[in-house]
Amino acid sequence: TKELFRLEGNSATLRNLAVYTDDKSAIQVNSGTAFLYENVLGVNALGAKSGNLEHAVEIKDGATTLARNYLSGSNVAAVHLDGGTSTVMEYNHFYNNGANDTCSDNILIDRGSGITIQYNLINEASGIGIEGVDYAAGTLITENTITNNGVNNNACGGGIFDDSGIRLKAANATVYRNVIH
Repeated sequence: TKELFRLEGNSATLRNLAVYTDDKSAIQVNSGTAFLYENVLGVNALGAKSGNLEHAVEIKDGATTLARNYLSGSNVAAVHLDGGTSTVMEYNHFYNNGANDTCSDNILIDRGSGITIQYNLINEASGIGIEGVDYAAGTLITENTITNNGVNNNACGGGIFDDSGIRLKAANATVYRNVIH
């Protein structure tokens, strides 16, 4: 595996970092509790995509809070939620994630529980703004602004255009007071 930071302890905090890399993930949370605040992930100091990063943040397990970050330039998804017992994403700006000619998302939820996504600006993903494949009951997506997704305008699997603001494939999620256009 190629991760720049692997977090596995309790109360790990990453704050005020600017990270761009050619690795799989800039930050991977494997266990414990992680706080990721006020970081710039996936772009260089000028705000331009730099490197060949798959995910800015990959969450495998533990409790994670992502707040006030700028996440841009990831080839697959800015955040890949592949587990975890509590994940809060709030006040972040997700911009222009997904490689050219792909149907990649800004936020991809494959697994996890205790998920709250609120107060974020989520725009210009190659595919979908927030995609939930599988997750536990109680997922909350509220008061986000989700705009201009599907910028690659590709027909993905089955000739379907992935330009939705939110697409959830599992049940028992609450989607409330989001602005999607």
